[in-house]
Order: sequence, then C-alpha cells, then structure tokens
Amino acid sequence: MPLEPPDIPYGVKRGNHKLRVGLARRHGIVPLDVAAWLGGSATVAEKSKFHRHLAAMESAGLIERLRLHGAQRFNHVRLTEKGLAEARALANVRQR
Repeated sequence: MPLEPPDIPYGVKRGNHKLRVGLARRHGIVPLDVAAWLGGSATVAEKSKFHRHLAAMESAGLIERLRLHGAQRFNHVRLTEKGLAEARALANVRQR
C-alpha cells in the first residue's frame, strides 16, 4: 500500500511526507511518532511504556532504533531481518 498524496497525514508538510515515504521505501526506516501510532496524544506514562517495549524489541533483535539528522534521542525505527520474518509470520504472509 504506497503512501502517496492524498494520503499525507494531517499537519505533515508534503516535503516531510515525501522524505518519510522515501526513507521507508528505500531503507525500511520510519519516524518514531508515538502519538500517531497510538492514534492521538499519549500520556507521559504511555510514552514511557511504549519506549520500554521498543527497547525490549530491540534487545530481542526485532527492531533497530536510530538517531537520524543529528538527534540526541532515538527518532526512527527499522525492522531487522528477524523482525521482518516475525512480522510476516504474524501477518500469515508467505515469503517468496
């Protein structure tokens, strides 16, 4: 399912959207956007819990957290090969 206009999320500028889509398509990298992933604003406790789960997933070798554009905090994530295999298994999609 390609993310092309008019699928640009509300409040996201077209250039930023193109950059996000490009990173996702070429490298499997997506912005770490807790509020968008949870469907709205999150409490501090929810954000903390979310980040603990991401750390656990990274420890399990399922994802890689990244610091892009000189950020001091993790701001993007990418599935590892193991994570992609697990995601496919969960979605019941056969690898070709």
